[in-house]
Amino acid sequence: EFDPPAEMELTINKNIEEIAEGTPERAAFETGFKGDLAAATGIPGFRINITAIRPGSVVVVFVILPDPNSIVSSTPAQVASIIATQAADPTSTLLTGSVTSAVTGVSVAASVLEAAAQTTGTIITTSTQPDYFAKSEPADYTLPNMERCLSRCRRLCETGNEIPTIDGYPVLAIERPRICKTQCMAHCGFGRPIVRQVFA
Repeated sequence: EFDPPAEMELTINKNIEEIAEGTPERAAFETGFKGDLAAATGIPGFRINITAIRPGSVVVVFVILPDPNSIVSSTPAQVASIIATQAADPTSTLLTGSVTSAVTGVSVAASVLEAAAQTTGTIITTSTQPDYFAKSEPADYTLPNMERCLSRCRRLCETGNEIPTIDGYPVLAIERPRICKTQCMAHCGFGRPIVRQVFA
């Protein structure tokens, strides 16, 4: 049984009008993009399937496929984690590629990074406290205050400009509500013993 594919998005600093659909420039861009990813991750190009190219600079949506020829190859989730890590390293193979040297952002589903962490035994953490945590500290860990904290935290997390991250990388929009709920529940004290208010 093969591991599930992993979807990612890479944002590239480029004018999308330069690679209009159906042109030789678009074909060369896609070939170069796949070649750069293959070189950066060590996987064959056929495992990289571009599903969409959108404006916003240039946002490339692609899927990393499992390798049908080997059960010992890196899983799609592991490859996604490698790409996300290299996107943050200016000296990486990814950021010295002919096309991917212009990468300015990466998005990957939280579930993908979680799967990669489970496979490699690493611990997923966030490096800095997000603003939606700082603005929603519970007054104390009594249930009413925890619920107020959770409501504010989730609202700021799901609708604010700051995108929640896993291991420092932004999650995809479809994952955002789930990740906000999980992160905010932990931040606001759910899961720890509840201090019950006692009235005289």
